Parts: sequence; structure tokens; C-alpha cells
Amino acid sequence: MKAILFVFALFLPFVGFSQEEQPITPPKIAVKIPLGKTVAFEGVAITFKEVLEDSRCPENATCVWEGRVRALVSIEEEGEEAIEQVVIFGKTKSGEEKNHKLYSKGKSVLKAMKIDPYPVMGVSKEDITYTLYVYIESIG
Repeated sequence: MKAILFVFALFLPFVGFSQEEQPITPPKIAVKIPLGKTVAFEGVAITFKEVLEDSRCPENATCVWEGRVRALVSIEEEGEEAIEQVVIFGKTKSGEEKNHKLYSKGKSVLKAMKIDPYPVMGVSKEDITYTLYVYIESIG
């Protein structure tokens, strides 16, 4: 009898602590668009035109504000006129909003993910080759 109680007491803590199922989030697979280049997505051409501002705090530096990077992107749907949009990553100013949605059609949304590389102390912005990362997100 004592052996049965001992085994029961040994496994009792594990009964209430079984793992909960966590929803699985599929990874976002991004496409790289180098500065000045165009990539086509299902009849939509995205052009990474220009880095308007890069005031992000360089790695290993102490900064007063977190900074941001703003980029000009051109979106052209097949048969339509191109639309230019400013994408902001980081701190926004009054009246601005972080809108990373570049294009949507049906249940697919094309979004900007990030701009690389992150600034490094001692490297001039003229020496940086910027890349915009975009991905398609399904909704619904």
C-alpha cells in the first residue's frame, strides 16, 4: 500500500502541469529588394527607390532618441499608374503612422518587414547598401 501511495505521490505533480498547446505561427518568408531595384509579386512591381532618412542609433552607441529609417517605395500594379509611399521603421513623429502595408488584393497583403543593414559606428551612410525586406501575408 505504501508503495502505491509513493508512486502516486511521485507522479501527482506532473498531472496538473501538462503542456498547453500553443498556436503555431508560420514563419514570414521575406524577399529582399536592394536599393534602386524592382521585384514583381503576382502582377505588382515594388521598387525600393530611396532612403529618405536613417537616424537609427548605431550599434554600440548611446543615443537620446531611438531614431528611425524612412524609405520611399514605388508600387505599380499591372496596367495602373505607379503610387509612391513612404515606409517608416522606428520612431514616428506627430501626424505620422507606421504603415507597412504596401499593397493588398483579395486575401493577400504585401507588407514591408524591415530595412537592413542597421547602422554601425564608423561606417558612412554612403558606404551602406540598403535592402528592403517585404513579405506576403494572408488574411482571413
